[in-house]
Amino acid sequence: MLLYDGLRVVRYAEPRNGTAGAALDFARTDGATADTATALVLSRVDGNVRYLTAPWVTGAAVRDLLKPGDQPSALKLGPDGLTPPVPGPAANGECTSWNALALTGDGATRLVTDLGELTPARLTSGAPGAARDVTEAAELGEWSKTACLLPSVRSHGVRSVNAWTYAKQPLPEGDGAATWLCSRAETWQGAADRVQVQFPGVRGAGAEGAGRGAVEVPGRAVVRAGGGQRAVRLADGYGGRGERERQRQPAGGQGSGGGAGGPLGQADGRHQGRGAPLGSHRSRVRGRGARFPAPLGIRGCRGVFLGRTPQYIDAMSNTPLAPAPVTSEHIDLQARNVSFSWEDTPLHWLPGEPFAGHTINVLHLLLPAGERWFVHVYKQVLPYITDERLRADVVGFIGQEAMHAAAHDDVLPHLKRLGLDPTPYTAQVDWFFEKLLGDRTLPPGRARKWWLMERVALIAAIEHYTAFLGDWVLNAEELDRRGADPMMLDLLRWHGAEEVEHRSVAFDLFMHVDGNYRRRARTWASAFAALVFLWQRGVRFFVENDPQRPGAKASFGQFHRAGRKGLLPSTGSMVRSIPTYLSRTYHPSQEGSTAQAVAYLASSPGANGGVRP
Repeated sequence: MLLYDGLRVVRYAEPRNGTAGAALDFARTDGATADTATALVLSRVDGNVRYLTAPWVTGAAVRDLLKPGDQPSALKLGPDGLTPPVPGPAANGECTSWNALALTGDGATRLVTDLGELTPARLTSGAPGAARDVTEAAELGEWSKTACLLPSVRSHGVRSVNAWTYAKQPLPEGDGAATWLCSRAETWQGAADRVQVQFPGVRGAGAEGAGRGAVEVPGRAVVRAGGGQRAVRLADGYGGRGERERQRQPAGGQGSGGGAGGPLGQADGRHQGRGAPLGSHRSRVRGRGARFPAPLGIRGCRGVFLGRTPQYIDAMSNTPLAPAPVTSEHIDLQARNVSFSWEDTPLHWLPGEPFAGHTINVLHLLLPAGERWFVHVYKQVLPYITDERLRADVVGFIGQEAMHAAAHDDVLPHLKRLGLDPTPYTAQVDWFFEKLLGDRTLPPGRARKWWLMERVALIAAIEHYTAFLGDWVLNAEELDRRGADPMMLDLLRWHGAEEVEHRSVAFDLFMHVDGNYRRRARTWASAFAALVFLWQRGVRFFVENDPQRPGAKASFGQFHRAGRKGLLPSTGSMVRSIPTYLSRTYHPSQEGSTAQAVAYLASSPGANGGVRP
């Protein structure tokens, strides 16, 4: 059984015979297009795969990627679009063949392969931003050298894999020429590609039977030359910066040059050339004779060379190299004029739960000063932004945060009229943001920029929690069931929805102007400690100064119980948010729903004329 809700596909399957348990598989498919929604994997039995093709698919064929010169074998599709059983890729565990499905329809032929998901991965060729379907002989040749690397991205939510020959150059010491091949695996999470550089083969005057497949060892790229094998440590610098290590095999000896035989495309090959004495030797060469100039197109393989010392990156590993934004969650930001009226809102606006109400009330005291500080810092960082789209997001963020501060400020006079003067606590909060985290008398240059980047990182960490709270309040149905004041609930949900809407801006800005992981982790610890300290002081202030509950005290036990009731975020969810932010693959767009936030903003009374709910 296959189910689809617009964001993901679910497959439920039970065995026809035997006592094996049922299987329930999920696959993320948000943002799928005709290019990536051509088929689903219906079943895998005895090494064979059956696919359910899309309605617009009119023809299907099987192609062995390791035999680019062979014609594909046509498949007969059933009336419902089902293929017959097709041998799976590397079905016997050895990479002696790799089957891909060529699907024709909608005016194109697309190549897909099973990587252990419900959705097969699309295979493409070409430069980033201009990827195209694999149809030409040269493109099929590139895939014949890359296919056996695909097992390392099985079952990792891969959406598409691209293979691109992006540069060619002569080897040093006249040892021939090398071709650089970039492999990129994109996941359904977004644009955090897994990238790998390979040498698919080497041409040299003395090379007979030079390897034709990609060659790789951990931490090195290995190329074949006329005199044997050469290992170049790409973690070292080029042009004499650092060392290059090379290892030679005796003439006619075995080498680990590339064919398509093993999981990393390794095969044996025999070579004649200058050779070396029996018993291979290793030498280290500095500067002279060891230069390996980077090819012109090398920056195109993102994440490999970034204008610093060139580095080898094995991005076919299980760990993505960078945060993975969900591009479908981005939206243009705008500040909304809002209007709220507080005359009929009681001090205990959450009936029967004064502690939970006061815990949320801290927002009115804590946020105005904090959000004015956000705006002040971001106005200083605007000159450092070189991406126009990000600049527009930051400007929209500034407008929304200024409106948040003003809306919560308007609640404070109402609290005072109800007998709870917040001035003593707000004075402490103002000191924290304006003095402790405010501008400092620092000399222009490095010191001043360091303090600016520290505050940008702090805001990114704080915004992680404001987005967390925003997502929580949008889904806190228990507040409705308990009869929370509609005006207060609308203020909280309008604010929460805009926090979800712009949840990625602070993080994207930090990654754009700095991005240092140590700073990110350090400032998270500072921000988390500061928020806990200020929030618990605010809760104690509200509870102990409540004119309707003299002598009342606040405790962590009350917070924990309110969280279990659904009136506050649960303790467990707050603890789980910590490793989420500290993950190297974290991006705020992975949490919350922009569609939900925008839907609430479209219906919010306060954001649409200020009519009382």
